[in-house]
Amino acid sequence: MLPGVMLLIELVIMTDANHGIMWHPRQVSPESPTTGSSATLNVYSEINCAMKAAETEWSHMYTYKDNTCTLYKDESNLGDATIPCKTRNEPMCSAPFKEVGGLYCVYANTTRLSWIDARLFCSTLGHGADLLVTQSFSALQIYLQPYSYDEVWMGVRYRRWLDGKSVDSDHWKSGQPDGEMPLCGRMVYDNAYSSHLLHETLCSEPHTFLCQHNGNKKGWRRW
Repeated sequence: MLPGVMLLIELVIMTDANHGIMWHPRQVSPESPTTGSSATLNVYSEINCAMKAAETEWSHMYTYKDNTCTLYKDESNLGDATIPCKTRNEPMCSAPFKEVGGLYCVYANTTRLSWIDARLFCSTLGHGADLLVTQSFSALQIYLQPYSYDEVWMGVRYRRWLDGKSVDSDHWKSGQPDGEMPLCGRMVYDNAYSSHLLHETLCSEPHTFLCQHNGNKKGWRRW
C-alpha cells in the first residue's frame, strides 16, 4: 500500500479512536518528563498512546517514543524544545511565526528596513505583533547564535524596551550606549563574547529585524 494512503488511514483511525479530539503537533523541552508528566505507559503504537491520552480527562499533552507513552497535565514546558509531542490546543504561533522558548512567537525578516518601517511591518502581521521585546536576554542570544544576522533591530528605543523597561547595563556591547541622541537598538555580534549584544544606532539605518507576538490575539501592551 502506498505510504500516503497508509498515513491517511492512520489519521482516520486516530481521529475516530480519539472521539473527535484533534491532537496538534508541538515540541516539548527535555526537562518536561520530570516536571509535567503524570503517567508513563507502555503501548504498541502512537495511535494507542493518543487513545489513552483522549480517555484521560486531565491529559492535555502526550509524547510517544519507542513504545513509551507519557501523558502530561499541562503544557507549561512547550516552546524550548527538541522532543516532539501532541497537544489538545492549537499551536500558539502560526506562519510566519515560530514558537521559541523564552521568546513566544518570533518571525525573523531578512529585509533591511529602518526601525520605524520594521515596526510598521511587524504590525501588519496581526496578533498585536511588534519588534521583539524579551524577558530572557539569554534566550534571545541563543536564538540568534546559529543565524548569520549580524545587525538585527530589536524593540529598543531611547534605551528602553518597548514594554517600558530599561535595558540592563550588561546587555549592551562594550562602549554602549554612547552619546545623548535618542537612538534605536539593534543586536550586533560581539566577537569578544561570541554572542550578540545591544548596540545603539540611528533609527533610519536599514537592518534586518525580529517580529514577535505572545500568542494573545489582543496583543502586547506597548508604550
